[in-house]
Amino acid sequence: MKRYSKGFSLIELLVVIALIALLSSMITSTLTSARAKARDARRKHDIDQIKIALEIYADLKGFLPQTSAYGESNTSGIDSSAQGDFIPFLATSSIFSKVPRDPINNNTGSAATTANGYAYGYYCYPPAHGSNPFAGFDTVTLWYPSELTNTVTRIDYRAPAPCQ
Repeated sequence: MKRYSKGFSLIELLVVIALIALLSSMITSTLTSARAKARDARRKHDIDQIKIALEIYADLKGFLPQTSAYGESNTSGIDSSAQGDFIPFLATSSIFSKVPRDPINNNTGSAATTANGYAYGYYCYPPAHGSNPFAGFDTVTLWYPSELTNTVTRIDYRAPAPCQ
């Protein structure tokens, strides 16, 4: 006499549950990586837009402000997007309605490290500054972090106008 079972055995159910758990963990890690890549792409785009806005400001005003001139700097003298207003002169001059900030924007220290979180940074070096990468020239430095590599990209370029 043949016996027909109604339902699945315990082993079959455990195998299906294990497969579902494995697939869901793979999908979660893929989504997390995709989100980090998207945030990194946005960071690069934001910094490109800020660089263009700084050039427009320099054309309009004839200079670029140093962080000490508008009081928005941390202990390193860097204007970080995680503290107060970030490069507020771009908003007050109507170049931006709102200056872009890092998507996470949780940095509690210097913008030049990801150890304390994520933020953008701005600094305008006058020609005689000891840390100026282009000694003898006004220099703008912008920083932005990467989640994927856990590093900070620093962009140094000759300022389109004097740093004052």
